[in-house]
Amino acid sequence: MRHDNLARREITSAVAARIRRPAPPELSVLPGSLPVVSFGDPDCATTATLSLNPSWREFESSEGTWLNGSQRRLASLISIGASDPRKLDDQQVATVVAESDSYFRGPNWYRGWFHWLESILNNSGAGSYFDGTACHLDLVQWATKPSQGELPGDVWRRLVEQDREFLRWQLANTNVRTLLLNGASVVTWVKEAGIVTGYDEDVLPFATGGGEAELRVYRATSDGVSVFGWNRPLAGPLSADGRLKLSVWLADALRSSHKTDDADLEIPAREEAMMLALENGYVPAGTVVHGVHELERLLSYWLAQSDRTTLGDSGRFGGSPVVRVELGADEFVLNRDTKRAAVHTFLAAASLAGGAEHLSWRVTTNARGTVNRVTYRKDEAPTPGWYAYARDIANSRELR
Repeated sequence: MRHDNLARREITSAVAARIRRPAPPELSVLPGSLPVVSFGDPDCATTATLSLNPSWREFESSEGTWLNGSQRRLASLISIGASDPRKLDDQQVATVVAESDSYFRGPNWYRGWFHWLESILNNSGAGSYFDGTACHLDLVQWATKPSQGELPGDVWRRLVEQDREFLRWQLANTNVRTLLLNGASVVTWVKEAGIVTGYDEDVLPFATGGGEAELRVYRATSDGVSVFGWNRPLAGPLSADGRLKLSVWLADALRSSHKTDDADLEIPAREEAMMLALENGYVPAGTVVHGVHELERLLSYWLAQSDRTTLGDSGRFGGSPVVRVELGADEFVLNRDTKRAAVHTFLAAASLAGGAEHLSWRVTTNARGTVNRVTYRKDEAPTPGWYAYARDIANSRELR
């Protein structure tokens, strides 16, 4: 088992039903596989990349042998020891979800595909698979063999018809607020499937070794999710200049989208936002606030005044503290590399609770097993991009 939060993870009925749905006959679904509901956890991630369907190489080697033992990437009927997905019990379903959630925490993630997407996520400030701020989804959750591009058209259409509603459900019911479409086929089929009704299009010229070329880019919305896409898969032959131009375009598009989202987010604390001289859009190192109410005011002000993707300037200083929060005898710090999306999520939670002081502040275990991670969630679930750590805790794990 590769998931340390299994006991705390709530599996919704929609996810369980999708995992238990049997493979459709005569549609080239890889025998023995289970649907891949996600790569990474969409209940934590704010950004998702999207492809058409999982590769059969998530389950088999290039030679066609089943990936077992230390080579395995995901749960399957074979790894669970089952023959009929309809008979999976709740613990088996939880295992399937846990291994999907922890995909990028394992050693065998599919580098030939995902390292290109991780690069655009990092370069644009959209997130990362490895800190949980990004995940990967598919229009069709089944791995097929042969691959999608070799399937008969009617087979692929039937798969899309059966699976598109689950993707629509994910976009409406998980934490994902930005969807990135990787390649022209994905852009086309997301529209064909009715996930979006249309796109705003633009063209990015870029240089190649053989001269000038063009990259088409797309924007849309779906159920409140901002959708951005491009017509050349990143795993394909796109020049360095093309990747740079795409990263810049996406970063600008995300900033524009965030400003709109920020303006729509109703946070009463903004009316009394803490005034602070930002340094090139960053919160100055050494900033001190007294209590989580002041922290809420500070972060509200920063979100409204800056378009930076991290709270502090992490370029030279990495993840060192930028804000110190004093809570009577207790104290914790918020690090420079705390992500904008994480601040947005925190402020939304504070607004729903009637103020940050009404959230369940506590200290829990970090990824390395040390009890120093500060969370505002009652269930102590992961808070991707929120890098808050305790310094001096007087008596217990509860913060006041």
